[in-house]
Amino acid sequence: MASIVRVKDRWRAQVRKKGVSLSATFSTMGQAKYWAAEKEVEIENGVFSQEYGKGKTVEDALLEYGKRVSIHKPSNDWEQRRLKWLQKTWLAKIKLPDLSTVDVAKWRDERRAQVSGSTVNRDFNLLSHVFNKCVKEWKWLKENPCSGMERPKENPPRERRISAEELKRLLFVLDYETDVVPKTIRQFTANNWLISLETAMRLSEVNSITEANFHPDQSYVFLDKTKNGSNRKAVCSSRAIELIRLRLQAPQGYDSHNI
Repeated sequence: MASIVRVKDRWRAQVRKKGVSLSATFSTMGQAKYWAAEKEVEIENGVFSQEYGKGKTVEDALLEYGKRVSIHKPSNDWEQRRLKWLQKTWLAKIKLPDLSTVDVAKWRDERRAQVSGSTVNRDFNLLSHVFNKCVKEWKWLKENPCSGMERPKENPPRERRISAEELKRLLFVLDYETDVVPKTIRQFTANNWLISLETAMRLSEVNSITEANFHPDQSYVFLDKTKNGSNRKAVCSSRAIELIRLRLQAPQGYDSHNI
């Protein structure tokens, strides 16, 4: 039996029958009931044909993923920025019924010529997650075009720390003296970066530091939201404590969106 419910000023019909799940919205209850009855008869008689992603583009899938999936993740800020960037690419304009592994492979190769393998893989993984949702939940794709594709090699791991000379040059470029309160975005960037060097905190974790979770007497910052979903204490050196105190005196309004 179909479900007909009112959603604001429209009517939503949902049909679930023999493993097929469909939904659509209409201006009147009569239209919704007629459509639902028609689809139930088609499914029962075996003449229903699922039109995967009709009228939808890759851009639609990226937008839907941002609204329904990314917002529930700790990595929401990063994912939203990557989704917006992907929406501007030529791949986003392709209609989902026309999308193939060839298209994704072409995008991968073009991207690989511009950035590192690790960067390509991060965007590739995000695309694959989007397409999995299109296949398994939204029924916009019959199969994931990323499945079975070869991925670029990851970058080799970093094996050294920044040298004193490199540190001096970077701080000069960022116009930052390490014993003053940062006042510009460049200075704030330098301060955040120095804190990361001292504590191994990620940028999003440094941006989460407040008076409430900073415990200088015990030499740690309490992080209740980390990349792996658990909380932890970031141990702080005496230098890190000095830098964090300067950071907390800085003008508010800087975060991972503009740094």
